[in-house]
Amino acid sequence: MHNRTNQDRGEDQVFSFLHYPFLFDSAAKREILHAEAYFTMAQTVHVSQLADVFGESAAQNMEGLFQNAMPGLTPSTSIAIDQPIVARKGRNYASSRDRTTRRRVGTHPDDFDLRGSSLDRSDSLDIPTPENCGVSATHPEACLFRCRRPHLVSDALAEVARQTRRDLLKPLKVHFIGEQGVDAGGVKKEFFQLFFDEVLSPDYGMFNVDSVSRALWFAGDTGEKCGGEQEEAFLLIGVMVGLAVYNQVILNLPFPGLLWHKILGVPTKFSDFTKAFPEQGRSLQKVLEYDECDGKIEDVMCLDFSVDTQGLPGTTRNIELKPGGANICVTKSNRSEYVDLFVDFAVNVACEQQYESFSKGFYLLCGGQALELFRPLELENLVCGSPDLDFDALKRGTKYDGGYNPESQAVLWFWQIVSELDMNDKKQLLNFFTGSDRAPIGGLKNINCIIQRAGPDSMSLPTAHTCFNVLILPDYTSRGKTRDRLLTAINNSSGFGLE
Repeated sequence: MHNRTNQDRGEDQVFSFLHYPFLFDSAAKREILHAEAYFTMAQTVHVSQLADVFGESAAQNMEGLFQNAMPGLTPSTSIAIDQPIVARKGRNYASSRDRTTRRRVGTHPDDFDLRGSSLDRSDSLDIPTPENCGVSATHPEACLFRCRRPHLVSDALAEVARQTRRDLLKPLKVHFIGEQGVDAGGVKKEFFQLFFDEVLSPDYGMFNVDSVSRALWFAGDTGEKCGGEQEEAFLLIGVMVGLAVYNQVILNLPFPGLLWHKILGVPTKFSDFTKAFPEQGRSLQKVLEYDECDGKIEDVMCLDFSVDTQGLPGTTRNIELKPGGANICVTKSNRSEYVDLFVDFAVNVACEQQYESFSKGFYLLCGGQALELFRPLELENLVCGSPDLDFDALKRGTKYDGGYNPESQAVLWFWQIVSELDMNDKKQLLNFFTGSDRAPIGGLKNINCIIQRAGPDSMSLPTAHTCFNVLILPDYTSRGKTRDRLLTAINNSSGFGLE
């Protein structure tokens, strides 16, 4: 991808096609990012094996050689390669609802135990903790996460916190304790989906939901520093997003485009703010467009360069947008400055530390040169996929195995039924056999699905290998039975193995 050339200054300069992102379309940029991750994983596994045999000093020497041979491949960070992401132990990453419950029953607030909470089902499932589940905590060739479904968020954050940066750069393998699933890709898809569905909920109080756009944004109205526990939690959530991207898992994250602008260092436009926060955007637009036919803006709107934010429950706090702002009226001549400062406060100042912690975690896995190729919308589609689902393209790209072909009767019935489903059922179907209800960059044609025959007609439900995007479909003898069995399967699917 690059070669060194000597310039007039006598210094080694690096020529790289990555300096010219306009040469690549979105699909090519995705492949470059995936190739970067692949080489980093392979390098990290090799170094980890070396450390096991010859010790840490030999491993670090090898890492130095790799870094000199392929500069910019491994993300740079202040966290040491062989140190845990979070050094302190016993942090409490359960939801505010669960912490309240634990305090009520007298449990220590820094304990990961969720007994008595709404998430606790241990009495009925008797699932051992990650430390006692019998699965090794580390492996030279993989980053291992061991989680209990009833304690998914607290276990997941504790697992990522204990990892070293070197461990996180290995391929991720997830083990749901008490289940039989072997993670060849599908288990971690479900893991990330369940994790973010839960951790982004209001119970955790880390993100606010806009009442109109339903977009999430960092909870931080005053710009004050968040506590150590909250700072660590945002760091770990950023690591989880980066870990998913690094391992090629598409996430359904309801963040606005503003986030991907900030990640890439692209300035925020007023139109981006309005899309994320429509009500505030419309109010600010009225300030910009007011023509003073009914009086001066300072007399009619009575605004100054300050904002009221929520503090403790039932209290508000007034924060100045500029020094002395509470005594500066918004007028026709300075209203543009007021809008710019208001947007900057809402997007940057109010949540500065929360975002910085989140982005630090994200860059830990995705801070290589390939990220610089992306524009904000391309990065959003890479992380979250596209909500535009073309099932005709999926059909054209599907292959068949086990005796099926495009003209098999069960296959014809399957695609007829799919065409009749509403969009919600189509998303459930897509999630059922690919592990995601969104399309990757380039659309559904790039998923490479396979429909495999599962023997003759029976009452068995269709199954799927989400690791490989394989739908296993019995050769049903009627269209009605095909529809009934298919809808039953997609509406009742969860987990791997049997309990």
